[in-house]
Amino acid sequence: MADPRDSRAPPSVADWTQLMAFMQQLGDDLQKSKDELTRTKHLLATKDRAAKPNRPSLFSGKSGSIEAWCSYMHAYVSGSESHEACRIACTYLDGEAFSFWQSYSAASGVPDWDTLRACLIRRVNTLNKAQVARKKLHSWRQF
Repeated sequence: MADPRDSRAPPSVADWTQLMAFMQQLGDDLQKSKDELTRTKHLLATKDRAAKPNRPSLFSGKSGSIEAWCSYMHAYVSGSESHEACRIACTYLDGEAFSFWQSYSAASGVPDWDTLRACLIRRVNTLNKAQVARKKLHSWRQF
């Protein structure tokens, strides 16, 4: 490179070559950034137009509604990672279902949405069978 103290000396061919290579690299980096920005804008534009499911209702553990709630929740969390879907679904548990979830997760931990769904269905269906048996016992009459 030319001596910086001598401001009248013209740049050498090597200096011009380095400067041109640097300018080319800056131009390439700028084009990559523009392309990435365009892809991101396109992705966001298509994401905004996608149908958004309604928020599911809270699930309190009442009998007969677990399959429907799980279906709504599955539609609501689709597109999320399974562990994130589980965290989202847990915020929609209430009452007995929330109490069950707290004790179950403390004991064994539920890592994903599919496991949570299976545990809730098994728990509620077991409770439903017990309630049906109890109703039958109460309806019997002694002669």
